[in-house]
Amino acid sequence: MSIAGGLPRAIERGMSIGCDAIQIFLKNNMQWTGRPLADKEVQQFQSRQSELGIGPVFAHGCYLINLAAPVERIRVRSVAALTDEVQRASRLGVPFIVVHPGAHMGMGEAAGLQRVVRSLDEVLTATPDSRVKIAIETTAGQGTCLGHRFEHLAEIIQMVGDASRLAVCVDTCHIFAA
Repeated sequence: MSIAGGLPRAIERGMSIGCDAIQIFLKNNMQWTGRPLADKEVQQFQSRQSELGIGPVFAHGCYLINLAAPVERIRVRSVAALTDEVQRASRLGVPFIVVHPGAHMGMGEAAGLQRVVRSLDEVLTATPDSRVKIAIETTAGQGTCLGHRFEHLAEIIQMVGDASRLAVCVDTCHIFAA
């Protein structure tokens, strides 16, 4: 659902088309950072969700995030962006953030998976009090993207220091394309 006009509007849009659950972006999906969430907007979001009975609400991480990036500056920026998304979701009471594992950019799957694990460990360490789960989404396998094989997701979950806050988002269209 679109968050244009504020996060509470996404709840209303979902209700207007008969949704029981919705997925939203927590900020502009093509920007690294977003404006801080105002207390009033958080309260209105939670109130509208409760009033209209929409739930759960899932969030999708911004499309710029590449947890497997071989360029350290981009990987660090991706970790910061996902950490911010986890903090936003925590404030709103959104239980899951869906995120793509990332692309290894020609450095190989094994190296890419190791960077994904390192990145997730950093995000989870930076948000120890959050109950938000990070749902790693299956991908179509385009280019050098990771996540088009279930083995990729299993490896990530096995290698992350504390996988209790990880989940999997199975995108059937992506699986079919892969």
